[in-house]
Amino acid sequence: MTGETTEKLTAAQELIQRFLPDSVLAVIGQELYAAYVGATAIMRENIDRSAFRETAPHLLRGMIETALKNLGQNLSGANCVTETNARKTSSHNELQIGNRLILSAARCNKRTGKSRPAGYRRAHSVQNSPFMYPELLEIPDVKAGAKLNGYLEHLPNLKKPDEVSILRIVFPTPDYLSEIAVIDLEPYFLAAMGNAKPAEATRSVPEIEEDHVLELVEVQKTE
Repeated sequence: MTGETTEKLTAAQELIQRFLPDSVLAVIGQELYAAYVGATAIMRENIDRSAFRETAPHLLRGMIETALKNLGQNLSGANCVTETNARKTSSHNELQIGNRLILSAARCNKRTGKSRPAGYRRAHSVQNSPFMYPELLEIPDVKAGAKLNGYLEHLPNLKKPDEVSILRIVFPTPDYLSEIAVIDLEPYFLAAMGNAKPAEATRSVPEIEEDHVLELVEVQKTE
């Protein structure tokens, strides 16, 4: 990588760490655990087991979309908005954190463990492929005010729907050729379940202030 690319990558990773410390990830893990448990309870009480395979993915996705709404209401410094696709045929929730990070959900494919193209665009299509020209990777310039998009990838345990097989947040580069950062959420999910405790999980949730690039604010004031 060139010096400029490395500098942009480091700045982007530091921004993610700043707005997603362990205390915030612990709250996200708790909300996602509630989503998994809620989906499982609805299925067991209202749906015949023969229909679990067909209904579980859609029900869980709906519960996770609800979890994003709950986080937008309960997580200080966060806001959740609903976005529709170009054809107005579907919508998804986006959790905005500190005015700099945008998180949305993407369901993983059972066979590959990667997000479906419809939910994750072209991301992971060439994951772990060798890069002949890494200096050409597209890295958002967060110092200039760029926001980072992250995708909450999830896949339930096939034998125990209320447990996870995959649960992580992936921040891909805009060209989808690499990843800026990957955060494993399973430890925080397990902490909510009571089986483990991340080091900082018991800390109070910090006040997340909206982050604005001062140069852009001054331009907006003069327009």
